[in-house]
Amino acid sequence: PRSRHPHPLEDCMVRLGLGEILYYQNELAVAEGQFREALTKGAEWLNLEDRVPSVIIFVRLLWAIGQSEKARILLEETRALAEHIQQPLALSWLRAVQAWLELKEGNLETVQHWAQTENLKPTDDIPFYLEFVYKVLAQLWLAEGQYKEALLLLETLRHAAETTERILHLVEVL
Repeated sequence: PRSRHPHPLEDCMVRLGLGEILYYQNELAVAEGQFREALTKGAEWLNLEDRVPSVIIFVRLLWAIGQSEKARILLEETRALAEHIQQPLALSWLRAVQAWLELKEGNLETVQHWAQTENLKPTDDIPFYLEFVYKVLAQLWLAEGQYKEALLLLETLRHAAETTERILHLVEVL
């Protein structure tokens, strides 16, 4: 018989999923509680690459509720861990969310440097795991006034989200 209490990893994954849904529904206070609980309880159960996508959303949520310093601290702690255990994909995602934060705070030159350093080259086939990175690039192009390039990139991301039925990604692109 199944226990009435879920395994901590199951509980963590449910809370992360619920937190993400609540974030996209703009229920930020409730989403914050779900993320905090999940990331605290799941620290020993989740590997870094499973945890980073949720950290990215949580950083964005913290920024949205005016806790940018807490967002930066969480981002830095996660980045340090990713560097320590040498996770290049996680580091790429974390650098993108750092660029997103800088863009939100008007630090255009810092974000332009990030884009040059990452050497991003949009194609018709952007892998799912790099979509967030390219969303940030599109936001940079919009901020720079490169509307045509941004529109083409966003259209590529929209098409990828539609064809693979990733609704939350489609909503974010639109």
